[in-house]
Amino acid sequence: NRPVPRPSPTDGYCAESGLMPSQRTRPKYLELADALEEQCAIGPPGSPLPGEHALAADFGVHRLTAREAVRELERRLLVRRIPGRGTFIAHRLTYTIDSQTAPSFRQLISALGHTPGVSSTSMSWSGRGSSRHLIVERTLTVDDLVASTTTDRFPYSIGSVVAESLSSGGSVAEALSACGHLPRREAANVSFHVPPADVACRLGYSGSAFPIWYVESYTVNGHDGSHIHRSVSWMRPEMFSVHVIL
Repeated sequence: NRPVPRPSPTDGYCAESGLMPSQRTRPKYLELADALEEQCAIGPPGSPLPGEHALAADFGVHRLTAREAVRELERRLLVRRIPGRGTFIAHRLTYTIDSQTAPSFRQLISALGHTPGVSSTSMSWSGRGSSRHLIVERTLTVDDLVASTTTDRFPYSIGSVVAESLSSGGSVAEALSACGHLPRREAANVSFHVPPADVACRLGYSGSAFPIWYVESYTVNGHDGSHIHRSVSWMRPEMFSVHVIL
């Protein structure tokens, strides 16, 4: 029988660090990501992160190490990279879903001290006669950053009244209230999925998108319990932390 070769004392030795595997520390990019995470925790949402060259110079690391550290922050949902603009500290706003308040994106974002907006709106009608529905597709923003895409669906009797308000960027909850309804969320389905390619594009993702929030919501009229609105939203996870209160 041939003897089993024993590992050399230098097997696994890292010449760069001078350490054996059991002695090595965490990768440099993770250490840098940890340090940057502390800065993100105290920086205001939306404020820019230094570029890769500046980070490399400030922390004395290679530019590729700085790049991988920023990617790690993105995986942790702590920053948002916008092609051509830079990297920014993520908002991570608490988006609360419950049955006690009107389902209003505008009111919720404003209450958190940020600026809601609508960057694009398209409308179409589906069905025939009394079964027709108004379908409104919108891209919503927070502090001028794309945050969510929403598809709202209304029965004909309601859609014909709220269409004008929504076409000019109005709030769904405010439009429903203006025509005499008391909007209340009856049910919601919240999950985490990779969005379809067209949704990912509208949300500003390039290439493969991360899994993001998917929220399907049903609204009733608080006066009589009739169904008045259904929405499907895809929400960027570094922008929102979705909380469901039962």
